[in-house]
Amino acid sequence: MGKKRGGGKGQEWKPVQANDLFLEGTNFDGLIGIEELSDYNIESFKKLKFKKQPEDGADRKRSLVETSAEEVVLPDNESAPKKKKKASKNQSGTKNGWSVTNDVDDETDLDMSAWENLFVPEPVLMRLKELGFTEPTRIQLMTLPPATAGRKDILGAAETGSGKTLAFGIPIISRILDYRDKVSKGIINEDNEAEDSVSDEEEEVVEDDGKIGCVKVETTKTISNTDRKMGKLHALILEPTRELAIQVRNHLVAVSKYCNIKIATVVGGMAQEKQERELKKCPEIVVATPGRLWELIKEGNPFLQQVDRLTCLVIDEADRMMERGHFQELRDLIERLELSKCARQTLVFSATLTLVHEPPKRLSTSKKKKKGPKQPLRVTPGQKLNQFISMLGLKNPKVIDLTAKEGTAESLTEAYIPCRLEEKDALLYIFLKNHPGRTLVFLNSISSVRRLANVFTLLKCSPVALHAQMMQKQRLKSLEKFASNPTGLLLATDVAARGLDIVGVQHVIHYHVPRTSENYVHRSGRTARAHKEGLTVLFVEPQEMSGFNRMCQNLGKHNDLPEFPVDRNMLDEVKKRVELAKELEQLDHSHRRSYSDEGWLKKAAKELDLHFDEHDRLPLRAPVDPSAERALKLKKKSLEALLRAPLNSKGFSGKYPTSTGALVVPFSSGSSGEALNMVKTKSPGVKSLGHELGIKKKRRPRFNKKKKAVKNVKEGI
Repeated sequence: MGKKRGGGKGQEWKPVQANDLFLEGTNFDGLIGIEELSDYNIESFKKLKFKKQPEDGADRKRSLVETSAEEVVLPDNESAPKKKKKASKNQSGTKNGWSVTNDVDDETDLDMSAWENLFVPEPVLMRLKELGFTEPTRIQLMTLPPATAGRKDILGAAETGSGKTLAFGIPIISRILDYRDKVSKGIINEDNEAEDSVSDEEEEVVEDDGKIGCVKVETTKTISNTDRKMGKLHALILEPTRELAIQVRNHLVAVSKYCNIKIATVVGGMAQEKQERELKKCPEIVVATPGRLWELIKEGNPFLQQVDRLTCLVIDEADRMMERGHFQELRDLIERLELSKCARQTLVFSATLTLVHEPPKRLSTSKKKKKGPKQPLRVTPGQKLNQFISMLGLKNPKVIDLTAKEGTAESLTEAYIPCRLEEKDALLYIFLKNHPGRTLVFLNSISSVRRLANVFTLLKCSPVALHAQMMQKQRLKSLEKFASNPTGLLLATDVAARGLDIVGVQHVIHYHVPRTSENYVHRSGRTARAHKEGLTVLFVEPQEMSGFNRMCQNLGKHNDLPEFPVDRNMLDEVKKRVELAKELEQLDHSHRRSYSDEGWLKKAAKELDLHFDEHDRLPLRAPVDPSAERALKLKKKSLEALLRAPLNSKGFSGKYPTSTGALVVPFSSGSSGEALNMVKTKSPGVKSLGHELGIKKKRRPRFNKKKKAVKNVKEGI
């Protein structure tokens, strides 16, 4: 028997008599005896106060609130609470797709006082504390009180990465929890319910010293049979892209962990039957794209027929969603909601909600002149907001505009590289090799994405493609692969420009100048998120200079953007690799086309139940020359040899060491933040590409009074 424990004052050990029946049939080899402890006293006992979470929480936990600093003695039937792992200072990571930064050693040390008076539900506040969100952003600070307590319609505009998802997600969760609370208290029953969405005359919001008081008059309504049988659809969130809808759903699931709220995603490109099964579970929130949503509504999905009685409607990236010629399904849905005449709260958000741009030149240079006063072609921000208000039928909405004058985030560094069209691939290769980091490259066409992906695959840069013609599973897989690689390269169209929150994107490259200034703002917003620094660089060829100048004028960037420094002496060496990779890509492309045509012919013959004879078929293309295949293999070997060789600047030789004995290589991979420093402090001795190409930015002409006076005298004015 081991050493006796627990001995002390008033404690005695007494032997226990065990009968033969107790010891029978059991192996007690080595047992000396059994003793029990008696006459013991508890010198100190720490009182424990248990605080239960709401019964409808997803994880029912009990937290211990300590009332003294004495020793804790737990009963036998209670196990000690598990201690949470402490996070080191300045440790960053991700939880459920969120970027989390812990600046304290323990979660209990976080100060959440900044969230006071914002009407955040207690379960949500607890989750925010776990995620490390100690302070609300500006858009959350301005939006939550009127949206949560005042139940106001909101038109919110804030820069990219400013936390707009929580700005409309927390009010929705709050309304659902209030609805459940009224059901549990018996205020809402099968005969009547006290609905808290009332008209403007019945609700008054008073602002006093930063606090908001609400006077609510509740009306009674009968619950429909549909709501009783299958549950109530409280909120509908509409997103322009599938990836953004899935991201918003994941963020809301992370925040509502302790609220037991069911959230479903309805998007195209995925199995419709699976989404219908999710809708049968009666989710309180549906995050959807307009196309698939309207398709299910027209097919008569019983749960989605409740859209006429929505409590909350959210339109994210509204300027894109409401743009003429896009998302006709959204306009059809809005018309149906207007016919229902049901009171609901509408929340509209976008980073470019108040951004306007110059109209196309064809509208300003039209030959036909209409009678009457000349109307301005450019829409003002106020007129743009009034269009949203009239289209959505909003009454007295609260407008919150926090966008900067230039449209982009303050922590974003912007630059441009003037270049020729044939030099873009080489310049991009130089940038990737010189400045490693997670880089997102935007292009204007799907064909350009495919071509560039093939070229940079041959150059061993491991690119990942993303465009609208890919299957949805491939698109999600590309995003996951890019987000998991700290030096990843993503080549994408504007399908990835809006809303995507990819942690750690350091560089955004505009291979083509964006078609609109809104696209530039959203593209650049994939970096410099949550007050972190980021770099965006435009590749501008001479044919794109006019669009580049127009974009700068629309964004109020009257001062010239800095030119990103490039060592032009490296271009000759890089062009050898890039040109060889382009030749290989073209040859591979021709091979793939011939094989795809042959496969298409076989498939058509099989569908028509015809015999396909490979010898008698009509040649769609010239047969492949065996010598061409040998040449292709030789080019691949030569490209591999070039890639293995070190890439040095022109005129550099590594044969002779320096005076210090160390070999200094001018071309070396720098850190991820080196590109930012190069723009802020331009390295001396680096030649300007714009100066050599003769490309200059267009400047505003200055008004000269003397020249104007001379011209007037000559014309006889």
